[in-house]
Amino acid sequence: MSGPIFCVVDSETTGTDPSKDQVIELGFALTDLDAWIAGDGILVSSTVPITPEASAVHHLVDEDLVGAPALADTLADLRGSSGWRDAVAYVAHNAPFDRSFLPQLDDKPWLDTLRMAMRYLPGLPSYGNQALRYRLHLDVPRDIGAHRAEGDCIATAALLRYLLAGPAREDFERLGVEAFAAHVDSPLVLQTCRFGKHAGRPWAEVPRDYLSWLIRTGGFDQDTEHTAKHFLNGGRA
Repeated sequence: MSGPIFCVVDSETTGTDPSKDQVIELGFALTDLDAWIAGDGILVSSTVPITPEASAVHHLVDEDLVGAPALADTLADLRGSSGWRDAVAYVAHNAPFDRSFLPQLDDKPWLDTLRMAMRYLPGLPSYGNQALRYRLHLDVPRDIGAHRAEGDCIATAALLRYLLAGPAREDFERLGVEAFAAHVDSPLVLQTCRFGKHAGRPWAEVPRDYLSWLIRTGGFDQDTEHTAKHFLNGGRA
């Protein structure tokens, strides 16, 4: 093994609202800086029916969960294993989603490979982990499918290795795990406006009155507001 171990996690759920929906499959992949080490996808029981919209994504239905263990028991077993104990961070693609469904995993920093890719690979048309898998020719076996927990974890682990071996390597080595995680989560300067009357236009070319309106209005995500302030204050692309 080379360097630190990371625990990539992915959750398939009954829906998208963590206040009422539940995890039905927990995937994980342990990886170091060089290679995938181990992983699995584990079905877990739910007291909430799976919505048709969720089934359309992961193709799991309520009958698949008959006899499945509880999420709490599954997490207790996994967190007691050496691989999970040794991991320096949890990793997920769009980590806020998985963190909202897995509040039990609060003992380590989280790295978000979606934000890592947006920060270190700016200007791409899509940042979905499966799109990045093929765009970057990541080290993922062709028979690994998408939209199931284990397969998505393997793709995310490959993306993590790609980023930490290349564009993010210097920052990761300089900052260490916790400071690097905070750096990844800090606001981004976006390249292209993706909404409203200026959709598709570089943010550097969006008129100042529109940037001022956006800041006054508020309610936008942190990256959009940070980007508007950046260019309004004379920042460069």
